[in-house]
Amino acid sequence: MKILQAKIFLSMWFSDIKLWLKANRHPSFDNSPPEASTHYFSAASNLYLTKLREQFSLDELMKDAINDMDKILLATDWVGGLWPHDGFNQCSPSDPISIIEQAQAGKQFRCVEYAIVLAGVLASIGFPARAIGLMTQDVETRRYGAGHLATEDYLPSLGKWVMIDGQFRLIPTVNNIPVSALELSQALYEQPKNVNTIHTVKSLRVDYKKWIKPYLFYFTTNNHQIYGDSEIKCREICLGPEGMPEPKKFQVDSPQNIDNYTHKIKDFYPDFKQIVFV
Repeated sequence: MKILQAKIFLSMWFSDIKLWLKANRHPSFDNSPPEASTHYFSAASNLYLTKLREQFSLDELMKDAINDMDKILLATDWVGGLWPHDGFNQCSPSDPISIIEQAQAGKQFRCVEYAIVLAGVLASIGFPARAIGLMTQDVETRRYGAGHLATEDYLPSLGKWVMIDGQFRLIPTVNNIPVSALELSQALYEQPKNVNTIHTVKSLRVDYKKWIKPYLFYFTTNNHQIYGDSEIKCREICLGPEGMPEPKKFQVDSPQNIDNYTHKIKDFYPDFKQIVFV
């Protein structure tokens, strides 16, 4: 009997170890050179972005900014304060101007809308910016809470992509340097004590590092960020860890509309020389 109990105990122990290792395994990605590609972004002079900037007095909002980080923080704080978060209310139409107008009329929206508006605001003041979808490893089977949307911005002064979370009004950092969503994921596995946030609110409502980590497994965005009518066709690209299949569904029932699934970091994170303003 004691031998049987010992075998059962060891079996349960090894099972727990396997689950722990699976949950804490560092997702790995391909860092080889990218496929030759161009990523198109609307210039600040774009008619839609000009309307966005003028209608909501964004130049006035930016008047005291000294550098790029000041501009990003001002934009993040402004967008994050437009409405209280509502995780179930979807805006339609879902462009930045329409979302802001409905928010000013008293409506409240999800993380999705914060990300879209913040990307538009940053684009209107001259930054290459995009909404980025973050998804859990079990995105296909989890019924609720399998995704989060944030914004990424290419910061020329740092020569890199930077993640911004408009819902929480923050920028994650590693060793006090702003990081992309992928870099945040890697740091939370490798050096979590060095992860921090720059935030424009007095205190965060959640333990952000613990809260965001499960979402940093799959990453999605559009390869082009175009506002208004254009002949340029936007395609959705998804970055997934090596060895992991492309997710076909979102939260059990919704199909994913991924055009390009890749394990290559540099396909998802273009260098500035691959970015063309139109």
